[in-house]
Amino acid sequence: MKKTMLSLLLALLLGLGLPGVTAWADSAQLVNLGSAEAGATVDRLLGTTEPGEAGVSEGELPDGCRIDSEMRADGAYHYLRGTPTVADSYEFTLRVASTGEDGEESVAELICSLNVTPAEPALEISDDVECAVGETVTLKLSASVSDAGELSYQWYVSDSRSDRNGALLSGETSAELRVRPAAAGTKYYSCAVENVNNGRTVSVWSDAAAVTATAPQAVGLSISRLPDRIEFEQGDTIDTAGLELKLLYSDGSSAVIREGFSVLPGHLDTVGVQSVLVTYDGLSCSYSVQVSEKPEELLELQVVNLPARLDYVVGDRLDAAGLTLRVETSKGSYDVATGFTCEPERLETEGRQTVTVRYAELTTSFTVNVKSAEEQVETVSIARRPTRLSYTVGDYFDPLGLTLNVQTNRGIKEVSDGFTWVPQQFTAVGRQNVILTYEGKSTSLEIIVDAPAPTPSAEETSAPTQPQPTPEETAPTPRPDTRVQRRSGHTAIIVIVVAALVGLASLLAYVYLTKKERVLAWLRQLKERFGRK
Repeated sequence: MKKTMLSLLLALLLGLGLPGVTAWADSAQLVNLGSAEAGATVDRLLGTTEPGEAGVSEGELPDGCRIDSEMRADGAYHYLRGTPTVADSYEFTLRVASTGEDGEESVAELICSLNVTPAEPALEISDDVECAVGETVTLKLSASVSDAGELSYQWYVSDSRSDRNGALLSGETSAELRVRPAAAGTKYYSCAVENVNNGRTVSVWSDAAAVTATAPQAVGLSISRLPDRIEFEQGDTIDTAGLELKLLYSDGSSAVIREGFSVLPGHLDTVGVQSVLVTYDGLSCSYSVQVSEKPEELLELQVVNLPARLDYVVGDRLDAAGLTLRVETSKGSYDVATGFTCEPERLETEGRQTVTVRYAELTTSFTVNVKSAEEQVETVSIARRPTRLSYTVGDYFDPLGLTLNVQTNRGIKEVSDGFTWVPQQFTAVGRQNVILTYEGKSTSLEIIVDAPAPTPSAEETSAPTQPQPTPEETAPTPRPDTRVQRRSGHTAIIVIVVAALVGLASLLAYVYLTKKERVLAWLRQLKERFGRK
């Protein structure tokens, strides 16, 4: 009766669909224990049978598990208990042999199956963090499993906390992630952790940790390098070429700024030292420039009054007396009567001729009338001296070899005739100037006049050393007789001594003044005198 009631109870349990419970009977029963997580404690009822000796006849129990049988009034209850550690699909047969009151033996077999999965990792990620752009922060993930599985990591980044389809961060496969934001904003970082146990895997996503990067604030601006040009003229536009600024940030970093700034004033109108204000990203600094007064700019030149003389003859020099010019400048105008130049200075072309007037870098012009003119002598000078420069008292001037430089209104020329001279005859001893005149213009030539040689005595004249010319061979001379009359007694001696002294003095002066050419001339004269003696 008791055995019948237990069979009815098991049938009722099976009819209700309770897993893990099978009726005991003389035939094998299949028991599906479902799934269990490695590392998690299991306490599963395999079934009930008649009390008896129970043991695993086939298969293996999961590592860390055992069979517990509890005897109750209504039969033996068999349990799978413990903590499985290795993930796998397990199947084993529990055989229970029992002996009834009537002495009959019965055998019940429970064929059990259990799927053990890897344990899901328990994860804990760093809190949200804030940092500056360019600053490096580290996110940490704490992961643990209850089984003996092996963990692996893969980090992802996304723009949303709930986004599980973010971008994979290649190479980031450790429990820590170093993040260095390149731009301001918020990014969300999460990690997929995989547990591998006995070739079986299970993956778990961590929560997302937010990293918010803020750009450092600009807190200061200064001049790092002055511009190339800091000196200007009044009215110039500011030139900032070469200017460099140093921008300071709240995190202590700095940057060099070479463009993108504004300056005031842009136009320099005030003479003296002027401050230039430089502004960038709401911050300002300044530097000084030197502004000098802009020099007056010459614009135009005009003739106000023409020269007094406008008519000329060819060869005349220009006379600008009376010429007045008006100079137009950037600051007004003024008149000038000097400080300019005129070209040409000499008028060489017949007809109307343009005269160019230059004042500083400006020019203007006016015209004059130029007529042809007869040649007129302006100055006379000696070009070449005559051959003879030594004379004695009573000699006449000899112009042989004399050439004059004659400056005319048409140029310079040389003449060797057509001029006159005074004196014609030399009557005194010493230095004398011969005045040479050509067409009313004169110059002078200095010569030396010596005393005449003494007159020979009667004895000397009675025996001439040379044959006397016949009357026919002797040509009349136009020159007057310059012979010195014979004197007698002491008077003649005194005259001769004085003449010799004067001649000697004149000779020495002559040598000193005339050098080579005159020395040669003097030697020739001396030879002639000795020949006559």
